[in-house]
Amino acid sequence: MINISHAIFHPRNMHPNSLSSYKDLYVNYPCGTCMARFISYLFSFKFSLVLVSWFCLAKRLKGDYSAMNWKHFNRFSIAFILLAYPIMMVACCLFLFFNGFFSYAGFVCVEVITLSSTLMMLMTLDALSAIKCKTVGKAKT
Repeated sequence: MINISHAIFHPRNMHPNSLSSYKDLYVNYPCGTCMARFISYLFSFKFSLVLVSWFCLAKRLKGDYSAMNWKHFNRFSIAFILLAYPIMMVACCLFLFFNGFFSYAGFVCVEVITLSSTLMMLMTLDALSAIKCKTVGKAKT
């Protein structure tokens, strides 16, 4: 559901309000950006970060989100952390509890737990870094 909502929200709200560097990727590399968008809409909204990364450290391949777009992306990240992640962890732990570890599916469950937990921690740090802290009674330095 998060990917479907991202697939609806991204072309309507995030893409039109993005910076010119992000829009230039769509003009200069239409096939690559369409493929990245398709993968992010189909599999995981997190794949859309490929379009805002320094791919091979080339400035011409660098797109960027505006502050408002990062806010929207962080909302999708929080939805993943609060909705999808707990469901995945409960399902994997129940599978391991009832079926055991020593099978191919058991190893996959451990891999999902490990990778998703690492990704969840990184996404949490990224979402928390966008929060502005307010100081009360202190002079700004």
